[in-house]
Amino acid sequence: QTADVFNISSLYGHRLNRIFAISGLGEYRTTLLNKFNDPGYLDIGAGGTLTPFNNLVVVFHPLNYNFIFSKDGPAFTSSLGTKLVADFTANLTKNINWRSNLSSFLSYKGIDELSNHTWTNGFSFSAWKGIGLGVEHAIRFNKQETSGVEAKSQQYYILGLTFSL
Repeated sequence: QTADVFNISSLYGHRLNRIFAISGLGEYRTTLLNKFNDPGYLDIGAGGTLTPFNNLVVVFHPLNYNFIFSKDGPAFTSSLGTKLVADFTANLTKNINWRSNLSSFLSYKGIDELSNHTWTNGFSFSAWKGIGLGVEHAIRFNKQETSGVEAKSQQYYILGLTFSL
């Protein structure tokens, strides 16, 4: 089966100074082609965001709720916890960019069983007149998703096409 991951997130904040903002984050992840929203994950949280450099964003939200939508109710448990996100981008050469993103939810209810972590690294390059190509590799740890499976992590690759105006 092909991995099917749809992820959307939005970060909003109010800057208190050059590097710190109070912020809110909403992040939703599910599949589109196979079992839409079964499971689906919705993180909503509040806390702070650091931007110490132009290419680094670090989000720390100690007040975050991880809602999980699933038809297998008992197999998935929603919980309160801390959301951590670190996003780093770098322009390696004129047309090649690198992005590394770590997104973690640390549950207060069951740190080992209910927490999840995704680390994604990718490269993109401008191909022609605002059109770009990219490839990413992600590794994900989520005991709720891998319950009953030998592998305790999931890996997937993403190929993408971008367009900028």
